[in-house]
Amino acid sequence: MKTIGRCAVALTASLALVSLAHAQQCSSSACGHSDCREEFWNSYMQGAMWPTQYVQAPRNSICSTFEIMARNGWRRQNLLGQYHFKAGTGELTDAGRLKAHWVLTQAPVERRTVFIERAPSDEETAKRVAAVQDWSSGNARFDGKASISETDIVDVGRPAQAVDAVFTGWAANQPAPILPPNGGSSSGGSE
Repeated sequence: MKTIGRCAVALTASLALVSLAHAQQCSSSACGHSDCREEFWNSYMQGAMWPTQYVQAPRNSICSTFEIMARNGWRRQNLLGQYHFKAGTGELTDAGRLKAHWVLTQAPVERRTVFIERAPSDEETAKRVAAVQDWSSGNARFDGKASISETDIVDVGRPAQAVDAVFTGWAANQPAPILPPNGGSSSGGSE
Protein backbone atom coordinates (compact mmCIF):
# COMPACT_ATOMS: atom_id res chain seq x y z
CA MET A 1 0.00 0.00 0.00
CA LYS A 2 2.88 2.33 0.86
CA THR A 3 4.45 1.56 -2.52
CA ILE A 4 1.29 2.58 -4.38
CA GLY A 5 1.09 5.81 -2.38
CA ARG A 6 4.74 6.58 -3.10
CA CYS A 7 4.21 5.89 -6.82
CA ALA A 8 1.20 8.20 -6.90
CA VAL A 9 3.13 10.96 -5.14
CA ALA A 10 6.08 10.47 -7.49
CA LEU A 11 3.82 10.56 -10.54
CA THR A 12 2.06 13.72 -9.38
CA ALA A 13 5.38 15.35 -8.56
CA SER A 14 6.83 14.47 -11.96
CA LEU A 15 3.75 15.83 -13.73
CA ALA A 16 3.95 19.03 -11.71
CA LEU A 17 7.68 19.28 -12.48
CA VAL A 18 7.06 18.86 -16.21
CA SER A 19 4.30 21.44 -16.08
CA LEU A 20 6.51 23.78 -14.06
CA ALA A 21 9.30 23.41 -16.60
CA HIS A 22 6.82 24.24 -19.32
CA ALA A 23 5.68 27.28 -17.33
CA GLN A 24 9.31 28.39 -16.94
CA GLN A 25 9.68 28.17 -20.68
CA CYS A 26 6.50 30.22 -21.03
CA SER A 27 7.80 32.90 -18.63
CA SER A 28 10.94 33.26 -20.69
CA SER A 29 8.84 34.02 -23.75
CA ALA A 30 7.15 37.32 -24.30
CA CYS A 31 3.67 36.39 -23.14
CA GLY A 32 1.41 37.91 -20.52
CA HIS A 33 0.89 36.26 -17.13
CA SER A 34 -2.64 35.07 -17.90
CA ASP A 35 -1.41 33.31 -21.05
CA CYS A 36 1.30 31.53 -19.08
CA ARG A 37 -1.11 30.34 -16.41
CA GLU A 38 -3.50 29.04 -19.04
CA GLU A 39 -0.71 27.27 -20.88
CA PHE A 40 0.57 25.82 -17.59
CA TRP A 41 -2.81 24.34 -16.72
CA ASN A 42 -3.38 23.06 -20.25
CA SER A 43 -0.02 21.32 -20.12
CA TYR A 44 -0.74 19.93 -16.65
CA MET A 45 -4.17 18.61 -17.66
CA GLN A 46 -2.78 16.94 -20.78
CA GLY A 47 -0.23 15.16 -18.63
CA ALA A 48 -2.71 14.27 -15.89
CA MET A 49 -5.31 12.95 -18.35
CA TRP A 50 -2.75 11.17 -20.50
CA PRO A 51 -4.46 7.96 -21.64
CA THR A 52 -7.93 9.39 -22.23
CA GLN A 53 -7.13 11.22 -25.44
CA TYR A 54 -5.91 7.96 -26.99
CA VAL A 55 -8.89 5.79 -26.03
CA GLN A 56 -11.42 6.95 -28.65
CA ALA A 57 -9.46 5.86 -31.75
CA PRO A 58 -9.19 2.18 -30.66
CA ARG A 59 -12.86 2.20 -29.68
CA ASN A 60 -13.83 3.53 -33.09
CA SER A 61 -11.73 0.92 -34.87
CA ILE A 62 -13.32 -1.88 -32.84
CA CYS A 63 -16.83 -0.58 -33.52
CA SER A 64 -16.11 -0.20 -37.23
CA THR A 65 -14.81 -3.78 -37.32
CA PHE A 66 -18.07 -5.04 -35.83
CA GLU A 67 -20.06 -2.95 -38.34
CA ILE A 68 -18.10 -4.50 -41.23
CA MET A 69 -18.75 -8.00 -39.85
CA ALA A 70 -22.47 -7.29 -39.48
CA ARG A 71 -22.66 -5.89 -43.02
CA ASN A 72 -20.87 -8.95 -44.45
CA GLY A 73 -23.16 -11.25 -42.46
CA TRP A 74 -26.27 -9.60 -43.88
CA ARG A 75 -24.78 -9.73 -47.37
CA ARG A 76 -24.30 -13.50 -46.99
CA GLN A 77 -27.78 -13.91 -45.45
CA ASN A 78 -29.44 -12.06 -48.35
CA LEU A 79 -27.41 -13.86 -51.03
CA LEU A 80 -29.08 -15.76 -53.87
CA GLY A 81 -26.64 -18.37 -55.15
CA GLN A 82 -26.50 -20.87 -57.98
CA TYR A 83 -29.14 -23.15 -56.42
CA HIS A 84 -31.68 -20.32 -56.36
CA PHE A 85 -31.67 -20.12 -60.18
CA LYS A 86 -32.42 -22.67 -62.89
CA ALA A 87 -29.29 -23.66 -64.80
CA GLY A 88 -29.07 -22.14 -68.27
CA THR A 89 -32.20 -19.99 -68.12
CA GLY A 90 -31.37 -18.02 -64.99
CA GLU A 91 -35.00 -18.12 -63.82
CA LEU A 92 -35.71 -18.12 -60.10
CA THR A 93 -36.49 -21.48 -58.53
CA ASP A 94 -39.12 -21.85 -55.83
CA ALA A 95 -36.37 -21.63 -53.21
CA GLY A 96 -35.06 -18.46 -54.88
CA ARG A 97 -38.48 -16.83 -54.84
CA LEU A 98 -38.99 -17.74 -51.19
CA LYS A 99 -35.58 -16.36 -50.22
CA ALA A 100 -36.06 -13.14 -52.22
CA HIS A 101 -39.50 -12.74 -50.65
CA TRP A 102 -37.99 -13.16 -47.18
CA VAL A 103 -35.27 -10.60 -47.89
CA LEU A 104 -37.73 -8.02 -49.19
CA THR A 105 -40.32 -8.49 -46.44
CA GLN A 106 -38.71 -9.84 -43.27
CA ALA A 107 -35.19 -8.42 -43.14
CA PRO A 108 -34.73 -5.06 -41.39
CA VAL A 109 -35.65 -2.21 -43.74
CA GLU A 110 -32.07 -0.94 -44.00
CA ARG A 111 -30.88 -4.46 -44.93
CA ARG A 112 -33.41 -5.27 -47.68
CA THR A 113 -30.95 -5.66 -50.53
CA VAL A 114 -30.97 -8.86 -52.57
CA PHE A 115 -27.40 -9.91 -53.37
CA ILE A 116 -26.90 -12.12 -56.40
CA GLU A 117 -23.88 -14.37 -56.78
CA ARG A 118 -22.07 -13.63 -60.03
CA ALA A 119 -22.21 -16.48 -62.52
CA PRO A 120 -19.19 -17.63 -64.56
CA SER A 121 -20.41 -15.56 -67.52
CA ASP A 122 -21.69 -11.98 -67.61
CA GLU A 123 -24.71 -13.05 -69.68
CA GLU A 124 -25.83 -15.56 -67.06
CA THR A 125 -25.35 -12.96 -64.31
CA ALA A 126 -27.48 -10.50 -66.29
CA LYS A 127 -30.18 -13.19 -66.63
CA ARG A 128 -30.15 -13.73 -62.86
CA VAL A 129 -30.47 -10.02 -62.14
CA ALA A 130 -33.25 -9.67 -64.73
CA ALA A 131 -35.10 -12.65 -63.23
CA VAL A 132 -35.10 -11.08 -59.76
CA GLN A 133 -36.11 -7.68 -61.16
CA ASP A 134 -38.94 -9.23 -63.19
CA TRP A 135 -40.17 -11.21 -60.19
CA SER A 136 -40.12 -8.18 -57.86
CA SER A 137 -41.75 -5.85 -60.40
CA GLY A 138 -44.48 -8.44 -61.04
CA ASN A 139 -45.30 -8.47 -57.34
CA ALA A 140 -47.48 -5.48 -56.39
CA ARG A 141 -46.18 -5.62 -52.82
CA PHE A 142 -42.65 -4.64 -53.87
CA ASP A 143 -43.72 -2.30 -56.69
CA GLY A 144 -40.36 -2.72 -58.46
CA LYS A 145 -38.50 -1.05 -55.57
CA ALA A 146 -36.28 -4.03 -54.87
CA SER A 147 -32.64 -3.17 -54.28
CA ILE A 148 -30.53 -5.72 -56.18
CA SER A 149 -26.75 -5.95 -56.17
CA GLU A 150 -24.22 -8.37 -57.64
CA THR A 151 -21.50 -9.80 -55.43
CA ASP A 152 -18.49 -12.09 -55.69
CA ILE A 153 -19.38 -13.94 -52.50
CA VAL A 154 -20.04 -17.61 -53.22
CA ASP A 155 -23.17 -19.12 -51.71
CA VAL A 156 -22.15 -22.20 -49.78
CA GLY A 157 -25.15 -24.45 -50.02
CA ARG A 158 -26.72 -27.54 -51.51
CA PRO A 159 -29.75 -28.12 -53.69
CA ALA A 160 -33.02 -28.28 -51.78
CA GLN A 161 -33.62 -31.84 -53.04
CA ALA A 162 -30.41 -33.02 -51.35
CA VAL A 163 -31.38 -31.42 -48.04
CA ASP A 164 -34.91 -32.82 -48.32
CA ALA A 165 -33.53 -36.31 -49.04
CA VAL A 166 -31.57 -36.22 -45.78
CA PHE A 167 -34.63 -35.40 -43.70
CA THR A 168 -37.08 -37.69 -45.50
CA GLY A 169 -34.52 -40.51 -45.44
CA TRP A 170 -34.11 -40.08 -41.70
CA ALA A 171 -37.89 -40.12 -41.18
CA ALA A 172 -38.31 -43.20 -43.42
CA ASN A 173 -35.62 -45.18 -41.57
CA GLN A 174 -36.72 -44.24 -38.09
CA PRO A 175 -37.50 -47.29 -35.95
CA ALA A 176 -41.09 -47.78 -34.85
CA PRO A 177 -41.80 -46.61 -31.31
CA ILE A 178 -42.16 -49.74 -29.16
CA LEU A 179 -42.34 -49.96 -25.39
CA PRO A 180 -39.74 -52.22 -23.80
CA PRO A 181 -41.07 -55.62 -22.70
CA ASN A 182 -42.17 -55.88 -19.09
CA GLY A 183 -39.63 -57.95 -17.14
CA GLY A 184 -42.06 -58.88 -14.37
CA SER A 185 -40.24 -57.07 -11.59
CA SER A 186 -42.19 -54.76 -9.36
CA SER A 187 -40.88 -51.56 -7.97
CA GLY A 188 -41.41 -51.49 -4.26
CA GLY A 189 -45.03 -52.54 -3.78
CA SER A 190 -45.96 -55.79 -2.04
CA GLU A 191 -49.37 -57.44 -2.07
